[in-house]
Amino acid sequence: MNVIVDCNVLFSAAWKEGFIRDVFLSIVENHTIVISPHILREYRRIGSRQNTPRRRATYDAFLSLLVDIATVVDDSACPWELPDAHDLPYLQAAYHGAASVLVTGNLKDFPDEPYGIIRVLSPRQYADEFVTFEQQ
Repeated sequence: MNVIVDCNVLFSAAWKEGFIRDVFLSIVENHTIVISPHILREYRRIGSRQNTPRRRATYDAFLSLLVDIATVVDDSACPWELPDAHDLPYLQAAYHGAASVLVTGNLKDFPDEPYGIIRVLSPRQYADEFVTFEQQ
């Protein structure tokens, strides 16, 4: 399944160990990640804001992993609009990359979901549907 990972999910996964990181790693291990040139620029811009060497190193490692495995797609127009134009590149990449899921920490930014075959899910919703975590 093709999946878009919103920058806030990547940022949270790099920020600290825990649930979001587990979700991010599950996405990377089990699905095809789709990005666009615009999304990659945003990932890099956000990465430059990491304020400690450890967080920067983790973010850079996760970003490098994404770049190595992701499918890069067109980021031209799609048939939908969003209230905030800054979120539109994610929907455009999902559209052009035939993504089934866009995982974001900001569901309110995508108020008219679903968008064709694209479902917008929070990390919790993604995990509930697609992840089986081992019981400790």
